[in-house]
Amino acid sequence: MLALQQSEDRAWQIWSGNENSKEQWKPDEKLNLALKDAAEIRLQHSSGRYIYALLPADTVPRSGLWNVDELIAAREKIGTETPTADPLTSNTPEPTASPTADPLTTRLAEIETAFRKRYDAEIGKPHADSVALLDKQIIAALERGQNAAAATGDLDAVLQWKRAVERLGSGKGVPTPKEIAAEDPPVKRPAKLLNFYQTYRDQLAKLEAARDEKGKPLGTIRDEEMDRFQRELTKAGDIKGAVRVKSARASAGNALPSSPEAVPPPTKQANAVDLLEANENRYQIDYSRWGALKVVGTVKEGSNIIPAQQPDSKGINDYCFVTGRFEDVAGWMAVKRNGEIVSSLGDAYETPRNLKEPRWLDVGAQALAVTQNGDLVIWGETDWAPKSRLSKVVKAESADGNSIALHEDGSVSVWGPMYDNYQPEDAWLKDAVDVAAGHQQAWILGGNGRVIGWNRKGDIAKQDPEKVRSGVQYNYSEMRDIVSIQGNSMHVIGLNRRGELVIGSTVYESPGGPLTNFSAGLVTRPAISPDGHIVFDTPSSVKMRFPNIMRSAAAARNVISVTAVGKGEDPDRPGFIAWIEETP
Repeated sequence: MLALQQSEDRAWQIWSGNENSKEQWKPDEKLNLALKDAAEIRLQHSSGRYIYALLPADTVPRSGLWNVDELIAAREKIGTETPTADPLTSNTPEPTASPTADPLTTRLAEIETAFRKRYDAEIGKPHADSVALLDKQIIAALERGQNAAAATGDLDAVLQWKRAVERLGSGKGVPTPKEIAAEDPPVKRPAKLLNFYQTYRDQLAKLEAARDEKGKPLGTIRDEEMDRFQRELTKAGDIKGAVRVKSARASAGNALPSSPEAVPPPTKQANAVDLLEANENRYQIDYSRWGALKVVGTVKEGSNIIPAQQPDSKGINDYCFVTGRFEDVAGWMAVKRNGEIVSSLGDAYETPRNLKEPRWLDVGAQALAVTQNGDLVIWGETDWAPKSRLSKVVKAESADGNSIALHEDGSVSVWGPMYDNYQPEDAWLKDAVDVAAGHQQAWILGGNGRVIGWNRKGDIAKQDPEKVRSGVQYNYSEMRDIVSIQGNSMHVIGLNRRGELVIGSTVYESPGGPLTNFSAGLVTRPAISPDGHIVFDTPSSVKMRFPNIMRSAAAARNVISVTAVGKGEDPDRPGFIAWIEETP
């Protein structure tokens, strides 16, 4: 099943089908009707035909986890019976009563809100602070281990310490013993690093046990409030209402928010330093995760449309990262967990000898790899190059006629034929937090979340939008609150602080949660949802132009990297998507 939210009217659209079948997926009209006015939907892919839906209080007896058939029946029979409650007991949004909610729902929401408010202030926030302090202490120890390994010249050990620092710093914690045992082939880690992992697990377990113990009295208070309400309804003769409260009590039980995500720390406005540091972490290939590289779609070779090249079956399950090339020559370039770079782009993009395990990789007119020490390696189109060797690079992108690189200090380097008769303002090449390249265009993202772009004629914002290749509908100057950008042949795509894709003034909400990984394809702009599924900003357009891509994307699971290439203005509509599904 695949849930889509149409951008025009924000209505949910559910497509049903068998992920193992080649049969055409079809809209599930009954389920779409049952989900009318839903505020949120989550598909429970591991549970068969189950769906989590937040629905208006006056349309169904409850929100929560539903068997699809039961949900349809409940919407058809509303007012005649109340289904047995089976709500999710964790990671649920804080309850709020809708303007049309009945008094019973409102009262229950008030009880839960009061509980959550006290829990956040008295237990959740102090616990989150304690975990943050533990993370800081362990990261400092890991960094000392990394420095010690560097002093001995042990590169393999340095990389393991470095990945441990990055993983813990990104909020992923440390791998469990089960995860480590399941690694195939086994990953060799320094014994001291494994000891730090165990220390972290032990300390975190103590913090969580203390948190849960402190939270029990608040859970008891919540239950007592609900018990009083249940008794009031029983005495008043509202037996149906009392049963609903009893069901709500049983669902809540003594459950407490059980993860730091349930009690988020106070947010703050990130500054340029924060954003640059976040993007330094974002633009790093994660060699601790790998899986099968899959490619679906076509490319144009001369006047012929041919299937996109498939990866060699040997080592097909060993890929960590994939990126794509647009414009006239299209193809993919990927990295294996052993650091080997594999390409479908032919001899012109043959990887330089001795280049392995890049920290970051992009391919456009030029192929650009950032090494582990921050040097930039360039191949592919070699007729133009930067004036000097580039180092301390965070990220680089290339497109037709130009390439651009972001450095660790926020400075920007640009090169290519586009700059033969024009140079961007010096101020634009300082204090950047991200960069992107397009067809004869380039953009930088400033620490204020605003995008600046230029072409051969100068500042795009001062030019007639109708005469600019990116077009008025993709006016980057209207983009707000952006934290990351990527370019394609015609325009720049942004990711905002809420994890939503942004093109010009249009924000594409992500019903599955905040996005962190996306690809700026021209027509197919895929991203990865928090639960590892592929989503698109305009699924209806993708389905119309590339139906095979949509069907394949719907079946993808546990996705860790994705890229897409497509030329929507081409009447033959060549295009492909490539992604990596993590090996269990």
